[in-house]
Formats: sequence, structure tokens, C-alpha cells
Amino acid sequence: MFLSSGAFHLLAVPPAGPAAAELAAVAVDGDRPVLLRLPAIADTADRRARRAFLARMRALDGLRHRAWPAPLAFGFLPHEAGSAAGRPFLIEAAPVTLAAPCDWPSLARVLFVLLDGLAHGHARGALHGALDEDALSRDGGPCLCRAAVDLPAPPIRDDAPTRPILGPTVRAPEQGESDAAAVGPWTDLYALGALAWQLITGAPLFDATTPWAVQRAHRTTAPPALAPRFAVPEGLEPWLLRLLDKRPAERWRRAADAVLALAGLA
Repeated sequence: MFLSSGAFHLLAVPPAGPAAAELAAVAVDGDRPVLLRLPAIADTADRRARRAFLARMRALDGLRHRAWPAPLAFGFLPHEAGSAAGRPFLIEAAPVTLAAPCDWPSLARVLFVLLDGLAHGHARGALHGALDEDALSRDGGPCLCRAAVDLPAPPIRDDAPTRPILGPTVRAPEQGESDAAAVGPWTDLYALGALAWQLITGAPLFDATTPWAVQRAHRTTAPPALAPRFAVPEGLEPWLLRLLDKRPAERWRRAADAVLALAGLA
């Protein structure tokens, strides 16, 4: 089937129902691979939810920064999608897994690119909301792809699958709370700290058998001692621990502040 833009061809039938999903697709011009994301939505006729989705997509589309890949297309599935008609969709370039940094200079370059992108987005009112190792994937360099569609993200259930679709594997302690004001730039900085930790050590900050258990660890468990795979500056661990503070008020409030502190180490 073709989407309403006429530019992309699905390789699978979109599922019915409200659950989130990701499907492979190809662009008609040149058959380049793309990723079709179908955000979770309880009611496709909910005008408020539809307006919120479009506002979020237009905000991401307007960032115009090398670290923020613009959506290739977004909207609502047409009648040809059958039982999935009316579901919101987002099409992005297919992710390309990048090699993990193997030394401090290469890791520092990645962190500066991502922090610069976060600072650019935060200054324009855009949060990423889902930064983890899957966001670090693009042919050409690190980027803030796979941004969350719904902010704040819904809480992770105890019976959730091992790896939630369209949801981050790293969530700051305040994510999933009912108070939307608890989520802000500091939330993205927590996720960046967890991502940096994994790139440095080769292992997740917290590991458990279910997403719920991982999220509980992010809320209640102190980070272990840093065990880097390669030599890092002496002050890097305190920099990471500030990003990973359970209390949002104790983190840097802006990505630009974290950049300045990191530049003093690099």
C-alpha cells in the first residue's frame, strides 16, 4: 500500500489497535529504506490527541540541526490502511548502527554533537524524551533520532514486554509521572548521562529482566562505580553523576551548562 504522500511503500500491513508499532518501508524514489513509526493512540478520532501529535511533529520538523533528523513524512494513515486507517504515522530514515566510540576523543566528539543538538532543541522548546543507544544511529554521524512522539511518556507497566516498542530503554526518574511539568531539558540530560555511561563501560547503567525493573532502578538505585573500557579524564565520573542525579533540580538545567563543564575536561 502507499501512504497519502505517495512517496513510500509499506513492506508489512499496519496492525490495528492502539498499541505502538514500527514497520519497515521503502521510499518509492530509489527504494531507500525508511522506518514507519505508529505511535500509540487510544482513539484515532480524538481531536486533541491528533492536534498534539501534529504539533509535536511540526516542532521536530522545524529544528533544522545536524543532530536532529527531520521527519520525512508524518500524518494519518489513509483509508487504504484498512483497520489501521486514521492512525498517526511518522516516517524517518532507517537507522544505521554506528560503531561505539573506542577512546575518549571519539566519545567526546559524540557527546558534544548530541549536547549541541539538545541545546538547540531545548532553546526552541523541543525535548527528545527517548534518548538511548537506539537514538545514536545514523549514516554520517551521531544524531538524536527516534525522538519520543508523546511527552511525557506513559509509565512502564510491570507486565510490559522486555523491550518496549517506541519507548526509551532509559527513563529519568521523573518520566512516567502524572505531572507533565516534572519533565524538561534535565530529563534529556539524565538519558544522555545513561547513554554516555553505556558507551564508556560497554554495559547499561542498570540491567534487569523487565523494563519495569530497570525503571525502578533508575528511580531508587545509585549508579555503581564507573569502570571505563578506555582511559577517560579524571573528572568525568562526577560529571556523569551530576547528569544522573535522581533529583532533577540537582542536574544541570540546560544542555549548554553541561557542555561547558564537559569542555573543561576534554
